[in-house]
Amino acid sequence: MDSLIRQQLSVAQNCQGIEALKKTYELIRSANQGKCALDSSESFCPDLYVLCAEQALQLGNLEMSSDCLQMYFKGKPPINQFLGRAYFIQFLKYLGYYFLIYNASVLYWQIVRPYLKHGFRNFLIPSLSQIVHALEQADEQDKEWRAELMIELLECFLDASKTKEAMTFSSTTASFIKDNVPDKYQQIFSLMEPGRLIEIECLECEYEVQKLGTKIAIYTKGVVQTQLKVIRKLELALQRAIRMGDPNIIQVVCTTQWNLCLPLLQHNLHQHVRKPLISVADILEKIDSLLILLRCQVHMEIARMEEDEDRIEAAMEHLHKAIYLDNNGQYYDYLKMAYHRLHLCTMLYKSPERLEDQANMMIEQAKKGKPKDNLRKKRSLLVNAGLALASDAFQIVIDSENEAKVSSGKSRSQISYLCAKAQHHTRSVEKADGHMKRLGRENDKERIKLWEDLAKVARKQDVWDVCRAACRFCLLYDDSQLRETPRPKRCKSDITYTLAMQKDLLRTLAEIRFINAEATIHLLRSEGVQLNDHAVPPEDTSQHPAGYISKLPENDPEWITYSLWIDRLSQYTMQNFLRAAEMGEELNEAWIVHNAVVYVLNHNKHLIASGRHREMIKHLQTLLNAIKITGHCGNTIILVMLCNALSRGLILPWIPKPGPEKTSPGQVLPVDPNGLSDIRAALEACEFALNLTNGSLPNELVPIAVRQQIIATWVKAKQLHQHQIGNKLGTDDETDKEQNLMTKILVALEMYSNNGLGLMDFFAPILFQLVKMAFECNWSDTLVELQTLTRLTHFAYASHDHEIVMTCSQKALELDDQDVNDYLVRQEMLSTAACIQGKSIMENLAGKKHLRLSASKSFVQSARSAGEAGNTTLAMLAARHFWNACLPFMGSPSEREQLKKSTEIILKSIVKAESKNNQGIETVLHLHQWPTMDLQSSGSSEGHFLPGAEEDLTLRTSLYGLLFHMYADKNDWESGLKVLDEAVHVLPRTKHRLLIFKHMVIVKARLGRNFIMDIQKFKDESEDYLALMWHRLGPASKDVVGQLSCYQNAIDALQKQESEWQKVNYIMEFAEWLYYNQFPLSDAIKHLEWAVHILLHMKLALRSSEGEGMYSFFSKIIFQYIVAILTPCIILQTISCTHLTLPLLQLAEVIAHETVESKSLADLYHLRIALICSELKLSQTSSYHEKAVGETFINEVEQATYTLEINAATGKGLSGLSLPYLWLDKAEVLLQMGLYQPARLLLSEAHMATEEMNDPYAVSKCLYLLAVLAKLEKNYGQAKVLLEKAQLIGGNEHFWYNSTVSLIQAVLAEDKEGKERVIFLQKYEYCMFKMLDFDFSYLLFQTRNISIPLMRRLANMKLNLVEIIVDIIQLFNAEKRLKELRAGSVTKAIEEYVRLTPDPDSVAQNWLTIKRTVGHIALSQLASLQSLYIGCPDIRSKYLHLTGKSLRLLAVHVDPLNTDVYWNENEQTMPTTEKLSTAEEECSEREMKSTSSPISKKQLEEYKRKANKLKRKQVLAQKYLSQSTEVLLQCMNVAFSHNIIDVLAAASLEMVECFGQFDPLSAGQFLALHQSCSTSIMMKTLLLSATSNTRSSQLAALLHLQHHLRQQGDLTSNVLKNVEQRLAVISKAWGNLCIFTQHFNIMNELPSNFHVIILQHSEDRYILHYLMILPILCLLLSILFHFDSDKEEILHNCNNKKVNNYHALSFSLHPVTSGGHLDLGECVILLADKLLLELPMEALSIFQEEAINSVSRDFSLQVFYNRIHREEPVFHALGDVVSIGLYWKFTLLHNEFLFFSFFPSHTEWEQLLSNCNAFLFYGMERFLAHILLKKLVAMNIPECQLMILLDLVQSNLSFQRQTNDAHLSLERPTETVILLSLTGVRSIVANQWYTTLQENARRLEILSHSAQAAHPQCTHGLCPGPGHMRTPIHWDAPIREADQRKGLGM
Repeated sequence: MDSLIRQQLSVAQNCQGIEALKKTYELIRSANQGKCALDSSESFCPDLYVLCAEQALQLGNLEMSSDCLQMYFKGKPPINQFLGRAYFIQFLKYLGYYFLIYNASVLYWQIVRPYLKHGFRNFLIPSLSQIVHALEQADEQDKEWRAELMIELLECFLDASKTKEAMTFSSTTASFIKDNVPDKYQQIFSLMEPGRLIEIECLECEYEVQKLGTKIAIYTKGVVQTQLKVIRKLELALQRAIRMGDPNIIQVVCTTQWNLCLPLLQHNLHQHVRKPLISVADILEKIDSLLILLRCQVHMEIARMEEDEDRIEAAMEHLHKAIYLDNNGQYYDYLKMAYHRLHLCTMLYKSPERLEDQANMMIEQAKKGKPKDNLRKKRSLLVNAGLALASDAFQIVIDSENEAKVSSGKSRSQISYLCAKAQHHTRSVEKADGHMKRLGRENDKERIKLWEDLAKVARKQDVWDVCRAACRFCLLYDDSQLRETPRPKRCKSDITYTLAMQKDLLRTLAEIRFINAEATIHLLRSEGVQLNDHAVPPEDTSQHPAGYISKLPENDPEWITYSLWIDRLSQYTMQNFLRAAEMGEELNEAWIVHNAVVYVLNHNKHLIASGRHREMIKHLQTLLNAIKITGHCGNTIILVMLCNALSRGLILPWIPKPGPEKTSPGQVLPVDPNGLSDIRAALEACEFALNLTNGSLPNELVPIAVRQQIIATWVKAKQLHQHQIGNKLGTDDETDKEQNLMTKILVALEMYSNNGLGLMDFFAPILFQLVKMAFECNWSDTLVELQTLTRLTHFAYASHDHEIVMTCSQKALELDDQDVNDYLVRQEMLSTAACIQGKSIMENLAGKKHLRLSASKSFVQSARSAGEAGNTTLAMLAARHFWNACLPFMGSPSEREQLKKSTEIILKSIVKAESKNNQGIETVLHLHQWPTMDLQSSGSSEGHFLPGAEEDLTLRTSLYGLLFHMYADKNDWESGLKVLDEAVHVLPRTKHRLLIFKHMVIVKARLGRNFIMDIQKFKDESEDYLALMWHRLGPASKDVVGQLSCYQNAIDALQKQESEWQKVNYIMEFAEWLYYNQFPLSDAIKHLEWAVHILLHMKLALRSSEGEGMYSFFSKIIFQYIVAILTPCIILQTISCTHLTLPLLQLAEVIAHETVESKSLADLYHLRIALICSELKLSQTSSYHEKAVGETFINEVEQATYTLEINAATGKGLSGLSLPYLWLDKAEVLLQMGLYQPARLLLSEAHMATEEMNDPYAVSKCLYLLAVLAKLEKNYGQAKVLLEKAQLIGGNEHFWYNSTVSLIQAVLAEDKEGKERVIFLQKYEYCMFKMLDFDFSYLLFQTRNISIPLMRRLANMKLNLVEIIVDIIQLFNAEKRLKELRAGSVTKAIEEYVRLTPDPDSVAQNWLTIKRTVGHIALSQLASLQSLYIGCPDIRSKYLHLTGKSLRLLAVHVDPLNTDVYWNENEQTMPTTEKLSTAEEECSEREMKSTSSPISKKQLEEYKRKANKLKRKQVLAQKYLSQSTEVLLQCMNVAFSHNIIDVLAAASLEMVECFGQFDPLSAGQFLALHQSCSTSIMMKTLLLSATSNTRSSQLAALLHLQHHLRQQGDLTSNVLKNVEQRLAVISKAWGNLCIFTQHFNIMNELPSNFHVIILQHSEDRYILHYLMILPILCLLLSILFHFDSDKEEILHNCNNKKVNNYHALSFSLHPVTSGGHLDLGECVILLADKLLLELPMEALSIFQEEAINSVSRDFSLQVFYNRIHREEPVFHALGDVVSIGLYWKFTLLHNEFLFFSFFPSHTEWEQLLSNCNAFLFYGMERFLAHILLKKLVAMNIPECQLMILLDLVQSNLSFQRQTNDAHLSLERPTETVILLSLTGVRSIVANQWYTTLQENARRLEILSHSAQAAHPQCTHGLCPGPGHMRTPIHWDAPIREADQRKGLGM
């Protein structure tokens, strides 16, 4: 069956007929189905399915193919190639799915891999052909995969020996691989032509070496290894070529190998290529190659290698072969001489006869010398060789540098010796000129070669004198005669030979020129001179006789001789370089000219770096012309550098230097016309270099760093020539895109650098665009990128663009790498970038202190990089900026600590920079050698100081001092001493180290070490400084003996008369020290007597002074006395001991009045004494001194005196006591006293005077005081402006502190409406007060009868402590209450059982301890306050209040009953004793029930004991409570007397807690008083907000002054009394704020039909106090509930849905309204706090009874009393309209009313409100929005009995207007009623929520009808009802202060 099917398939495949295939398909299908006519049991191979499917697919019968595959996959086909072919056929049916074809090919490849070997590949040809064909049809993108399969198919053809098919397919495959996969071309080519493959391999090797480019000339290790690797690769290729036997291929490989070995034929590298070259020579000789010249050269090089290895015979053999191969004689002379030289080396025992041969042998012996050989031995051989060649003159020339041959004559001066040496050298070298005349022309070529060898060997062995002499003799052959010697006529080959010899001679002489120039430079350096530098005169250190006059070296003939000799040597050197270049030009060999340029540029680098190009301009021009002729040898970099040096030399002399005067912006500095030709030549040279390197020739590209230099020169030349640069920025001809962008950026930077110098300015691109280009550019050199970013940072900083500065600097700092080639320059750039970044941060601080730390980090980074670069200037600049940035952090130890690491880095960087600088750094060619606006690579010029300058040393010393203080803060004295030792070691020996020594001495004294040697460092200082050091060492010493010695030395050091003041101070301090250290009292008294004696002696000396100038002398002494008085006064005031300054100030006043005779100065001291007496509560004394001053602070006499001072130009007058300064001091005192108006007058006069005197600090102080005055008057905007203006002028540290604090306060106060207020809570600890008690006990003992500020400060601190303790007691009481409220005794028992005993050291145990002692602590602290509140009613009232509160809390704490008992109505009727007995009985019953046995006698006694304990606690509680009541009453008495309302409010509330329900009438009185006080405080706060502008009215100014004086605590001052008296006269509002002592009688004066209900929350809103005052009953109830959440819910309902107001309020006040039915009477008055007044309380059901005629509300009983002091009829509240006040009565003037339909002015408003009895407002928005609020609150309108406000109607425009209103919070309904009530309005009816016009119209109608019913006589004057009224007119204009509003007045 199998064979039959295969036969049919073969027929179908051969004939390609579908019929035959169908027959085969039928057989296969029948066999598969078991229906075959043949034996169905016969099986066949499943591979036939696949073969049939393939054939069907080729014929296009897809159905048949699919059926065959289906039958194939039904079985389990084996995993072989047919499985892959089956998958592939299946995927071929879906050609659109190309990835399936690729996957199928991969699977196929995995299956057939076992067949990929010889003899089996032929079986894969059909299937692999289909795979390749399918991939080709699918256009598979993986070309490499297709190429691999195609190569395998080609190998299959070759394996099957199907050459024809292989040739056909190979061409297609080769074309495909060449175009798509060139990497595999070698593989396909190897299959086609092996010889070509070797050639390709040679090309690849040559290409790989060429890729190294210019790196080949560098000879680095990596480059050499790469070349050797390629050479070894070619060795293998040569072996394969030899095996092939093709001579052409062999010659190709040998030629390539020779070319690759040429760069390695250096003396130290040629041994690495010896073996490859021998192989090349052998194979070329074997095949008898015709490459004769190549073979000759190879043998020559091999001979040189063998000679170096002392294989003389092998070398001679190779030379012999080379001679044989040198057919045209090109190398004849060289080979002959080399062979002869080697032959001489073989002559071991025979000396040559010819001198040349002798010299040759000695030179060869010298060559073979080892580096370790003696230099004298080497020199001897070389000298002998020279003598053999020139016995007549060589020794003379050698001796020209022998110093032993120099004779300076009788003079022994150094200059004479130098002159003799120069003359001797000149005479000696001239002897060489006659050598050629004596020798003749014999063996000239051989002699040139020998002189060359001698010079080279001497140079190699550092025998420089022999080298110079050999070069001189060799160069004797370089003359015109030798080159122009006539020759006999020869044939063409002879001419070629002659020319070749001539070129060899010129090359040799050019090389000798270079060696000679180098040797001469060595001679110059031995003289201490660089090439082309001038000699420097030596320092004359010899001794001279008396009367010797030194000569200037410039005029000394001997020095001139020596200088000329040095200059001639430099000229001789340059002539050698230029002659070599000329030879290269003659030979047309670029390498010689190139070397000449390199030598000239390298050895003149110092001239180029210093800008001395002009000295070598001719040489540079000659070299440029030569290099243009010969070419630049592929080294474009050298050509560009040459052009740059030449161009700079041409333009530098013609750059204008700006003069001392600044030019105007439009003025351009002129360029000398004589320099235009040089500038044009420079432009040509620059453009030649730029055009050559523009990218049109890729090989001519240069690094961008080199191109940057020529760009800078070109831009500068353009500016000098006044040529603008186009928009393309000089890149018109640029072809390289990357270089194009870099060039644009660099050109633009140069334009920025040269602009603004007075020359022509370029039109540079904007900086932002330039930065963008720099970020987008792909930089080829990271150093240039770093430099560019740093320069961009610099220009951005100059233009104050902080964002660009941060961006560029951060990008620059990211380029920090460790590239050793340009490490120093890179670190300088990084240092500069970091420094600029820090400076920019500092300039943009905007008050953010934390940014200073960021800036300091930048400065630290800058210093670190500067240290790495060895740049001391940059390091010190960074350190200076670091110091300035961190200055605000140096005052605090905690802030200093964070600077520790940075400071250490700064100091280490400075030391590192100095060490590197001392080592010497190679001179760097700067980018700019002319003035620019750019930064310089040597560091910024800003703040530049020379190393060791004063400023730098001071800064370094300060940094070490700062670091020392950081260790001292931690008491780490050992580490601090190490820092000081380091500072002493590093810093130079200058006076700056005195600070370090001072710290060192003090530290050693603290550590107990010997400091005597260190104190000697101060012996050269002044005696006062030395005494100061001893004085400081006293407290620092550890023992008493050391302290005693230090004090004695400090006193003994002061011996001069001018130091007697200081000596007296030290003696007095020493006496005090003796007293405190328990020395005999007599010793202390003796020292005090000594001080008195010195003072008396000083006084006698003053009295004995006579002569002229006495007045001036005494004036100075008087001024010193006054200054001496002021100094301790300031100190005493600083420590709050102002009472001790009174004697001093009184003495100063006497001096000013009696001696100085200055009333103004005396008045100043009177004012200061008055201020201090006021602080000490000495009112009478203060009044006396105020009267002594009077009310005139600047009289006519003072003004006239000041005018005379100005006219006489006396400056500050009498030692600084000029009148303007006195005015300033008096104004400052007046501000402290609260006298603002006279202070303003003095300040205005002082301001004008100080400006005339041109004293900026006095002006700044004057502006500061004016700002303080403006701040006190609440004019914060003006205060801000004045403070900023003052800070622009500046001042001392006190000025900056005070002005900054004032500015912050002004800003916060001005912005307090929109920002949250920051409250700083100051915590005090008990130990602090103990310390204060101890430190100031002696002071307090001496001041028992007066009150000093220190006592008040201590008292306030104690009060704060007691407040904290009282809070703790309240916490204990709260815990107690929670325990009493716990449910069930079982729970209590369980908790007591499971509760663990606290650990003695635990927090719980400490809490229990405090619980037992806290009350006594509070009382003891309060007891200590009794001696501190003398004359201070505010402190006394607070003391009494806290005492009463503490006693009440202690009563609650010890009371066995729950505090709720006192407020529980159910237990109110039960006596307290009964409650206690009941509690005891219940307790006994419970205990009896808990036991089953009868009660024993012991148990009964235990119960009685417990009952007695409870009774004792109750008695103690009652005692505490009675004491509390008594103390609180005293507190209220003090508060009433001095109008201390806040304390009165707190004390009255405490009284409410004391009385409770036991005395509801008294408790109600105190609750009403508390509410009145709280309301007064609230109203005053609102009034202060409404009068924030103190300039608006007299009320505003006085009210804020009174508030300020109250805040200062000065309640007894005359100023406060006068202010309050004036307020009572001018303001009705002030009277409404006062609480009178008759408050307790108000309730008695109420009518009988008035029922008052008081609702008042506690301060924390946790308790609501409810008081109902009825004619026969006073009911008091305290309701405890959390009001916060309820209040929020109520207000939310009120604002959103008024329907729920009633339910919300009823729920909130349910405890009040659920007390049962009460007869509230006719008139109900609700007195509620501000929170409840915002709720609709009138709507409660309790107030809806028919018996109630009216319900009114008010703020407090006192306010209510102020309204009703006259009996007037009641006006009722209607609906949700709120009525404030009860009575109103008015009469219409002329029975008329006024109606305004226009905006009234404020004057009209004022007249209207002042003259009306009643007022009705009907309009839009809020009433107060239509009137000036600041004017309204200052009005007194008590005649207005009734005010009806129908407002709160909104529209779109009015709503927009109100959102912009600054006083919106003061215009709300409740606040409006408060302000109107303060002005005197007796009754107010107002809306409480926003409403509509229709609702207001309805209310107006109701009010009109009510008025008509109450007063029928007024009906004709009232408005008709809404049916007869026109539509109300309203306006929605924006609010302006001058706007007029509308209203109705009656």
